[in-house]
Amino acid sequence: MNKDTIKRLVKQLGVGALIGGPVGFLVGYFGLLEKSVVVSETLLQDLAHLFGYLGLGLGLVLSGYLTIRVKHGVKQYLEVSEEEVDEYLYRQVNRCHGYAMVATGVSIIFAFLLMFLGYQVTVFDDSASLVIPIFGLLGLVIASSLQMYQLKLYNDLRGLDMPLLPTLKELKNNVMRQDEAELQANYKMAFETIMGLSNVVIPTLYIVLFFLAQLTKQSTLMGFVVLATIHLYIMIKNIKMTREFYK
Repeated sequence: MNKDTIKRLVKQLGVGALIGGPVGFLVGYFGLLEKSVVVSETLLQDLAHLFGYLGLGLGLVLSGYLTIRVKHGVKQYLEVSEEEVDEYLYRQVNRCHGYAMVATGVSIIFAFLLMFLGYQVTVFDDSASLVIPIFGLLGLVIASSLQMYQLKLYNDLRGLDMPLLPTLKELKNNVMRQDEAELQANYKMAFETIMGLSNVVIPTLYIVLFFLAQLTKQSTLMGFVVLATIHLYIMIKNIKMTREFYK
């Protein structure tokens, strides 16, 4: 173990002590371990709904605004002759399109969140009823429509004929048709995403789920199963990469 590793380990332990020390003191001083501290599940659901509404609203507004900018940019780019191709305009339109796709994707995530939080199935003796949150469903329809329109604008800009509802294989084929610089940016993003998920996001969510279980006194087994499944999927993909690269 070299000196840099030892210094890094000591630094991490020191940060842990600085955080854990005051927290441990407060817990002991107020006797929180001896009390039954339970957070209402209804409160958590209300907060999640509020978070979902805000995220969906902001996401749709931003997505709509960026889509309009992309539409104008594509029109302006297509009006330029081949001899006067404006590389700066091309990069700007692609950048704006990328932001628009992200905003739309975020909107879809919040729409699904609202739908899963608000749906309700009631079974009676002779019938059953299903309640689906109207705002979540409406947000999903709007966001999906924006996403398909953004793909249409992308086809116009690139001169492609990719379906508006592409499969994973079609998306991969489209990515592989990009130029070398764009491919390099995608590879870098994919690498940083996987590293962040494996080493930061998923371990943090394990801890968050543990404390949520302690606060709400509810089982978070399915949450742990989902996280473990995602983690295992990443590890399996690493095995595949190792086997294919080091033949």
